[in-house]
Amino acid sequence: MSAHASENLLDDEKWLDGGLGSKAGTYDCRYDELESEEGSRTLWARIWEKSKDAFIFTLMLALYCLVVLAFGYCLVHIEASRSVPITREVMLAEMRKQSEELQKIVASVQEANLRLGRLEEATRKVCTGVSQSMSDSLTVQNAGY
Repeated sequence: MSAHASENLLDDEKWLDGGLGSKAGTYDCRYDELESEEGSRTLWARIWEKSKDAFIFTLMLALYCLVVLAFGYCLVHIEASRSVPITREVMLAEMRKQSEELQKIVASVQEANLRLGRLEEATRKVCTGVSQSMSDSLTVQNAGY
């Protein structure tokens, strides 16, 4: 064997006997301590160690979503409180208001019709008067010849 190979063999022997060298074949309890310490940790603790960054990121994302939802809820609630809920009384009041406005419009149209009727009658009288006057003047002119 070469010198390098014999060194590797010595290293393997140290590993097998726990690094004690002269006490080859004895049992090293340090490995048991490590295994028992690893075994005593719960599954959740091991998961936490391996994935705490992802867990914190997920928690922050969930918190962000809750904040956005709360903000949206507040906006909807504020907008809903601004609008007046339509109830029967509100509808009746609106209908009365529109009815009054329509009655005012009808009254003004009727008044305009009366004025138009009077204007028509006055126009007829004027036209009749003008026609009579022209007729009389023609009669006078014809009588003079």
